[in-house]
Amino acid sequence: MILSFYLVVAFIVCYYSRLVQHKHSDILQAWTHTAGLTCFLIGLLGNFYHHYLLATLRKPGEKGYKIPRGGFFEFVAAPHYLFELIGWLGAAIFSQHCVVFLLLADMTVYLGDRSLGQSEWNRKKVQGYPKGRKNLIPFIF
Repeated sequence: MILSFYLVVAFIVCYYSRLVQHKHSDILQAWTHTAGLTCFLIGLLGNFYHHYLLATLRKPGEKGYKIPRGGFFEFVAAPHYLFELIGWLGAAIFSQHCVVFLLLADMTVYLGDRSLGQSEWNRKKVQGYPKGRKNLIPFIF
């Protein structure tokens, strides 16, 4: 359901923002469509993959919390948030619209805060959780 939501919102944002004429549209359109769509697809696929890793973390019948492993979970507590932001970055690049860049900024603050909370919770509740694992951005935050 959330995938459908993001696809619909991204389509609407990109479609309608492209209807607005940009002052430098010839310069921007040469690369922004490709770069934006590429980032958006990487974001969707990365988000899906890390949700899959979370969904298959425990074997049937297992209980308790486990340390997520694989993919970007080796580096950050919430890689699905990171890839969600990459998707929004793609939509912003594609649209070249300030409102979408503001949406990206808003989502960055929101998901950054959520990833911080996830890291704190993991360190308190999950025994053996890696102390060096960052929150959202590998090696940085």
